[in-house]
Amino acid sequence: MKSNDLFRIRAARILFGAMILIALVIVGRSEAGNAPVHMTSDWSHRHLVFSSPRDLMQQFKLSSSPRYVQQWVRRNAEKKGDRDRNDRDRDRDDWRWHRAPEPNTNPLHGDWNIYMGYNGDPTAVTLVIGTAGAGNFPAKFSFDTTSANCQFPAPSVGQQPDFVVFNTSLTGSATPISAIDTAAVAGEPGTGETIIITNPNVPRTLTLTAGTTTSNTGINSGSFIRDATPATQATNIAASINLPGNGNISGLLASASGTVVTVWEVTTGTSGNNITVGGTATGVTWSFPNFQDGASGIPSIVAFSNLYSSCTGAPSAYWAYNTGGQVVTSPVLSSDGAQVAFVQNAGGTASLVLLKWASSGTVMNPVTLASNPAYPACTAPCMLTIPFSTANFATASVDTNSSPFYDYANDALYVGENHGFLHKFTGVFNGTPAEVVSTPFSSPSTANRWPADVNANSVLTSPVFVDGAGGFGAGASGIFVADSISHLYRVDSTLGNGTNGIVTTGFLGNIGFDESPLVDSSTGMVYVFERVNAGSRASILQFTLGFAGGSTGNETVVSSNSTAPFSAFYAGVFDNVYFSSATGTGSMYVCSTNAGLTALWKVTVTAGILSAPTAGPTISTGNIACSPPTEFNNGATDWIFVSVTGSSVPSGVVNCPLLSGLSGGCIMSYDISPTAPAWGVAKATHAAAAVAGGASAIIVDNSSAVTGASQVYFSPLTTGNCLLPASAVHGIGGCATQMSQSGLN
Repeated sequence: MKSNDLFRIRAARILFGAMILIALVIVGRSEAGNAPVHMTSDWSHRHLVFSSPRDLMQQFKLSSSPRYVQQWVRRNAEKKGDRDRNDRDRDRDDWRWHRAPEPNTNPLHGDWNIYMGYNGDPTAVTLVIGTAGAGNFPAKFSFDTTSANCQFPAPSVGQQPDFVVFNTSLTGSATPISAIDTAAVAGEPGTGETIIITNPNVPRTLTLTAGTTTSNTGINSGSFIRDATPATQATNIAASINLPGNGNISGLLASASGTVVTVWEVTTGTSGNNITVGGTATGVTWSFPNFQDGASGIPSIVAFSNLYSSCTGAPSAYWAYNTGGQVVTSPVLSSDGAQVAFVQNAGGTASLVLLKWASSGTVMNPVTLASNPAYPACTAPCMLTIPFSTANFATASVDTNSSPFYDYANDALYVGENHGFLHKFTGVFNGTPAEVVSTPFSSPSTANRWPADVNANSVLTSPVFVDGAGGFGAGASGIFVADSISHLYRVDSTLGNGTNGIVTTGFLGNIGFDESPLVDSSTGMVYVFERVNAGSRASILQFTLGFAGGSTGNETVVSSNSTAPFSAFYAGVFDNVYFSSATGTGSMYVCSTNAGLTALWKVTVTAGILSAPTAGPTISTGNIACSPPTEFNNGATDWIFVSVTGSSVPSGVVNCPLLSGLSGGCIMSYDISPTAPAWGVAKATHAAAAVAGGASAIIVDNSSAVTGASQVYFSPLTTGNCLLPASAVHGIGGCATQMSQSGLN
């Protein structure tokens, strides 16, 4: 009886606390003249989480945390649409971009995908394409949690369209690049059959005829040798195009790789996209009827707007910039969406880039920006580039693994790099941006010391900042970061690596950590994910936020044998039962291996402590890389999204569709609600879709009871034919993709 009373008291306190939080959000809107509640979704919201507060005091404390409020709104606010419009007349799917009727048998499918560019080197055996990259997340901004804002029609005065930002992983450039097309050769053309390429920019039409010789038979006329072996036939076609009097007269060059012929215009720029291809050659299939991907430059970061079916016209580039470097980690947004922060590498040096965007530029015609010392007073679009300080290390470093973590409350930002230093920046979005650099550096140092020498020459993961925990002394804030040589660190946010500033665990594994720690600020727990432990298995290691130096944590192995994941072992995600529990009780889901094959695992969490892993479905026919899993609760349904890069399972409980040329990559969704079918190896996907080379990390932008209303955003990891823009270039490079699901409610 006493236990029931305690339960009722605790439940009442949590409910009362939730009511307070709701009131704070509502009052905040009222005091600001019914100001919109902005919503940002980026990588960091997956790594700093808050389970349900255990008491009213903790509820009050968390209600002042911008990240907690964002999480609460994201998990509880159902988007019902813009109340300024007649809801009855509103399309039930107006948060989704329609491209085709949504099939009932496979409700996860691509609503749109938009071209993101390539590196401009058509001679490469494998094209380097625009993609967020494995493990990287796009960043989504919603202007108001109660409405869908489009670019067309324009939103109300004082508002802005919703948009999604992707890094391209390409080196930004202002140099024009060539238009290209590719042909897949599957058989031998018949004698006299033709390949015809028309270049209106010369103008010339090149006609090549299948026969017994490779020759030039006149101006813009030639032949190529027929061959029954597709790879040889591809080589013969490329040789004929390159023959003097053929391609050079028509402004063309070609190469062959395996059974694929790549042809490009010698003159660079967008005009090459007008070149058309055709002819009657049997067994030769062109990717496009006209050349693609010719551009005035290469963007390093892009954003897309007009995202929803209620918008007029297709999704399109909102802005696109060449920032002079390569962005290979995830971007983050300011709370109002007006600025973006990301790290770029250029000339062997990593820099923090702060960007004030304006609607300008496209993927094919990006705007080139230079660092503006007047930032943030400059007129958008403008940016500020702050090279990482080398004050504590003689050699500059790049950053290939650490995304920036933004502290909303203190306008500070933390990021690691490949030489093991943690960098701190202040005044990031709302002040005068600068890196914190402590000089002079005496050794040993008793003063604050930044950049913080966490572990020289190790590659750091993305950091996670925790307000009021993890630092030296009670109530001191800390940053949690792991490295490539299997240690977890907590770094005092003021001291850096000054005296007592860094606490290091013992040696935790054999390879190191691929992704950032996962921190629950409510339970005071931090989790790291080791791909290869001492027994050559993937494992989750759990620590308290105040762990002692040399500690090795509590280990939970998530593999049935000594076969570790093929590549990165990404951080797991909690389910909605966990987030709803005042004691941190529920489940965590991770992608690891089972019997040597890629599989999902469910790990029981009781009062924040991991135990009892349960193998779920095997989602690949080999030990293949998977994406970080993403959890999203939509009303009464809790979802997991995950992707594999290849060797997907085309039948049984997984049932991934296999589409020609898509490398067996697949994205899947699972219903993990308490009322859903039980977890286990027979757990079936709710939906699945083919994705070229698998997906980058996945974000979901909103919660809704409307069918198809919640979208997922990612980019494929290999080349694929992008569908938009339909009237212009939609080429062979990488794509930004939106998918939606029916049957969510």
